Amino acid sequence: MARFSSDPSWEWDHLDHASAAKLLAGQLPGVEVSSIETFGSGDFCLAFRLRGQVFRVARHAQAAKALRREACILSKIAPILPLAVPQPAYHAPHGCPPFTVHTEITGEFLTRETWEGMPASARERAASDLAAFLRSLHALPIEIGLQCGLVQIDAAETARRLREETANTIQRSLERETQRRLDRTLKRWSSQPAVQRPALLHCDIGPGHLLYDPSTLQLTGVIDFGDIILGDPARDFIYIYEDFGPMLLREVLSPYAGKQASRMMPAIRKWYLLEAISWTIGKYMEGREADLAHGLAEIQRELANVPVP
Repeated sequence: MARFSSDPSWEWDHLDHASAAKLLAGQLPGVEVSSIETFGSGDFCLAFRLRGQVFRVARHAQAAKALRREACILSKIAPILPLAVPQPAYHAPHGCPPFTVHTEITGEFLTRETWEGMPASARERAASDLAAFLRSLHALPIEIGLQCGLVQIDAAETARRLREETANTIQRSLERETQRRLDRTLKRWSSQPAVQRPALLHCDIGPGHLLYDPSTLQLTGVIDFGDIILGDPARDFIYIYEDFGPMLLREVLSPYAGKQASRMMPAIRKWYLLEAISWTIGKYMEGREADLAHGLAEIQRELANVPVP
């Protein structure tokens, strides 16, 4: 059961779009519930659209904290970035879950199929614009994030934690040789020092969060900073690798890092494998057999790309 510290007088077991829309309408004078358009949902938030604005309602206390951090950081960095990003205002009124509101960024979701189907010049321009966005984000002082309560992720610490968790979960589902290789890899990574200074990371650059204009084929914005964190810049490329594919990843890395692009790949694949392990452990704990099998296959595939010392 979720409770919100901003207003402990109400609580619920499950918040759906219908009930959230009623609570939201109560905070918007002159607005009828029927005029609030459902705009999507996730584990953390329920999204609505009204008169060119986007409302994201927290589904639980953890989500409320994430929305507050997001509003804090975006208020500081939005004017600096080369692509449009939301500039949400955070509200925690009595009798309603905390929510944010921001002007909607125009554009459609950029999918892998769309990007790959663009003329070469448009595809390269999109890759260059995304690279410029990530360079600008990663170059910002981390003190901005610290002021908003962002936490830092570290590959060594993540590897140590996952090594402990795999011992009692997915290890028993892997072939013996894969078990040994996974354990040796996590043990080695857990002792390696960080090689990059921490940076502000979007942490979820993928098809659902990049917007483009179908008429010009140009990127128009980046959305959903709910996972924003501090860490290795390579971490921000793992979903480009997974969801957009190796070819488009190379096209983004080239303008992002120049001659150093190829040197970033080991770190990108390390972070991708760490995320795959974490995701697979989650599916094991949930008892989702099909997803578990997919995750185990992904781990085995990625381990094959890890050099054996």
